[in-house]
Amino acid sequence: MPILIGNLLTTIGLNTNTKVGGTIQFFIYDVIKIMVLLGVLIFLISYAVSFALSLISYTKLNVRLFDEKLIASSGLIVRHCTYIEKNAVNAILTEQSPIMRFFGRYCIRVSAAGYGKKRKSRVLIPSISNAECESFFDSVFGGYKPKTPFIRPKKQKLTLWRFYFMPTVYGIIIISMYATATLFFSSFARVVLFLSAVLMAVNLYYTYLCRLDYKNSKISFGDIFCAESSHILSLRRLNCEKEKIGEIRIIRTPADRLYRTCKVKIALRSQDAENIRVRHINYDAAIKKICKNYGIKL
Repeated sequence: MPILIGNLLTTIGLNTNTKVGGTIQFFIYDVIKIMVLLGVLIFLISYAVSFALSLISYTKLNVRLFDEKLIASSGLIVRHCTYIEKNAVNAILTEQSPIMRFFGRYCIRVSAAGYGKKRKSRVLIPSISNAECESFFDSVFGGYKPKTPFIRPKKQKLTLWRFYFMPTVYGIIIISMYATATLFFSSFARVVLFLSAVLMAVNLYYTYLCRLDYKNSKISFGDIFCAESSHILSLRRLNCEKEKIGEIRIIRTPADRLYRTCKVKIALRSQDAENIRVRHINYDAAIKKICKNYGIKL
């Protein structure tokens, strides 16, 4: 690192072989070391505080349905009890972040009308297994189970390649940026390599999500709407009544028009506008279901 800093200072015209130049070089090195250590320390403290607050907030969690009200109570030191009218529920979201997927856990959130000031969704259960999630959903939100068949991406090699298309493009861009940066900034080769490796790791995880989308993504239109797909770097399932849907967007690229497919994006009729999108499903089947469900003609 000191050599790298010295090369940088030399490129801007500072002679690091002198006493002043050498002092500046190692002063900058010490500052960078302290900043990195402080950054790591702040991250660890923030994570520990977040974990402790979550543990205190969600200890002794109890969720039940009573007299058409959803009641969630939790807290170790201070008990919080939230009442949500069942008819005020916009949607139920079941999510799985990368870390939660590693441990095989899920998070259940409820998007409710008028809840909260900044975020309009309430975390009901922060961590639950798949079996517990299905059991809880059946007992509390059994009425939100879809009753119509799902539309899924066609299971064939061409569809799989289409899911892999964007990760492939991103991979080519990352490699090209790495080669270009190494060529023009050879003094920072290690830094460029590190940043490129981080970007490539993120892209590999995105590729993995695309494969999961190919295998598991689906959408169902009916009195109860349901869709499963990836959302940013997480997996998401959204269940809601059809009246809660505020916007349905059908998006078709040239490739979609060629293969008679489309991407369907759904946004809820709420302030937080929770959304989900399902890619590469049959266009004719999606249009037929939407027109039948909402009584429209296209």
